[in-house]
Amino acid sequence: MSSPEWFERDFYADLGVSPDASAEEVKKAYRRLARQNHPDANPGDARAEARFKAVSEAYTVLSDPEKRVQYDQTRRLAATGAGRSEPFGFGAGTAGPGASFFDLGELFGNGRAGMDTADAQALFDSLFGAGPVRGAGRRGPQPRRGADVEAELTLDFRTAARGATVPVRLADEPGARGSQIRIPAGVGDGQRIRLRGQGRPAGAYGTPGDLYVRVHVTPDPVFDRSGDDLTLTLPVTVPELVFGGQVAVPTLDGARTVRIPAGSTPGRILRLRGHGIQGANGRSGDLLVTLQAALPDRHDRQAREALRAYAEATGDFDPRAELNRRNENAT
Repeated sequence: MSSPEWFERDFYADLGVSPDASAEEVKKAYRRLARQNHPDANPGDARAEARFKAVSEAYTVLSDPEKRVQYDQTRRLAATGAGRSEPFGFGAGTAGPGASFFDLGELFGNGRAGMDTADAQALFDSLFGAGPVRGAGRRGPQPRRGADVEAELTLDFRTAARGATVPVRLADEPGARGSQIRIPAGVGDGQRIRLRGQGRPAGAYGTPGDLYVRVHVTPDPVFDRSGDDLTLTLPVTVPELVFGGQVAVPTLDGARTVRIPAGSTPGRILRLRGHGIQGANGRSGDLLVTLQAALPDRHDRQAREALRAYAEATGDFDPRAELNRRNENAT
């Protein structure tokens, strides 16, 4: 809504409060009316939507101390008839239709009504957004823009990896638009997302502010992340390591069958290409699977005899030989 329309609007009446209402009273009135008339609570109701817009515009002005002072000045001018007769400056005692500049001192009383040239310039700029005017200096256009909004959002690991449309509660941000936002795939913990035009509105002819969402991602019980790659540790049996075999591996898109090469050792990494996180370039990372030898909690007599036979057959194998060699070299 442009400032000249302030002459025709009663924002106090829109919120149902008196002109001397406190900031807290204004806030409570707005929240009550916004809840009653929000489009989400009144789908398809054009009157409720128009009412929601009106109370949001009213609160945008009355919740800002500077704007409220300017609006109150405008109301006083309207009450005396100023601004409702001929266009500004074209009545008696002001510049004529062919003049290049307004004399704000003459237009607003030149101090006789308690408004000096500087105050008149400020009011003129608040109404029309610009003006070089005689006696008040020169200023360029000052475009109007709504305030930016900050929000916090917590997602589970897999939702953040895949991306989703999720609700964001902005109850403490009057006039903020929309309650559903699109989170891109692959958003990381602590990442700050900018959503243009989703902040507080600036009226019918202004530019809305932006919405900044700080994302927090909870850990996953299976996957970890390294850049655009996913990682997991896969328990396997000793026979699967020695003889190889086909095993099922969890991915974000369901289980996939992976072949373990014969003669694998614990710590070996298998790579499933394209099963990681989708990156900003549209390509997905990989899933890195680390093999981990797993043993049963208990061994029966037959298993123990088999292990003794295995130990005798591999008696010359020293699993700590390489560690001891590195230690000796270090000392």
